[in-house]
Amino acid sequence: MCRAISGLFMGPGELFYIANTSDTHLLLDADEAHHCLRVLRHRRGHRIYLTDGKGALFSAVIRADNPRHCEVELAEKLQQEAPPKPSVHLAVAPTKNLDRFAYLLEKATEVGVTAITPLLCERSQRETVPEQRLRKIIISAMKQSGRLWLPSLHGPTSFRAFVLQEAAKPFPCFLAHCQNNNLPDLLSSYKGEAECSLLIGPEGDFSSEEIAFAEQHGIKSVSLGSKRLRTETAGLVASLTVLIAYAWRQSG
Repeated sequence: MCRAISGLFMGPGELFYIANTSDTHLLLDADEAHHCLRVLRHRRGHRIYLTDGKGALFSAVIRADNPRHCEVELAEKLQQEAPPKPSVHLAVAPTKNLDRFAYLLEKATEVGVTAITPLLCERSQRETVPEQRLRKIIISAMKQSGRLWLPSLHGPTSFRAFVLQEAAKPFPCFLAHCQNNNLPDLLSSYKGEAECSLLIGPEGDFSSEEIAFAEQHGIKSVSLGSKRLRTETAGLVASLTVLIAYAWRQSG
């Protein structure tokens, strides 16, 4: 039985993630088991709450509380959320300082971004990212914020490949840069569409060739304001601009 609930999570850390909920009896992975048994001190017979990162919320009972074998039994499906709207795909060049990039992914997850792609640009200072570590950060941010949808984390993608991919889709794609003082701002350019993509460049910004290539393929250049922002700040500002604008338009 599915039923909507409110006010369930009274504090941080009480939501656990498990990717596959197709069976009744499930094993928490090592990280989730450690958090459940060592940090929160749950024991056999305790009731906990799980999400599959696809909108579902389950209650479950711990049946085996060995940290190396933490088995839980699904008790009830409590909720099934619809996919979040708007669907925001954030493509952003990884920063040289990986901690700053990880911070962006954490906050983007908390505010409701639905997909993230590390973007490889001409002026990128980092071409590889530790995908497993970043995925753990995203999972943790999803649980901490009480969200039930896990953002998709794509592998590093070249700028041109991403542009061509997005140009073939029917929803808008915006490229934020500082190469032109007369650009329209993102807030006025975004019309409340249910899906959109945002491109954020490296610390040295996109090159003029990249901007021209994107615009030739229908990507719209926009401004995030008169001040130059760090990459991670720009990514968060752009995401929040779209998410808040969508909510405002839906409310009235």
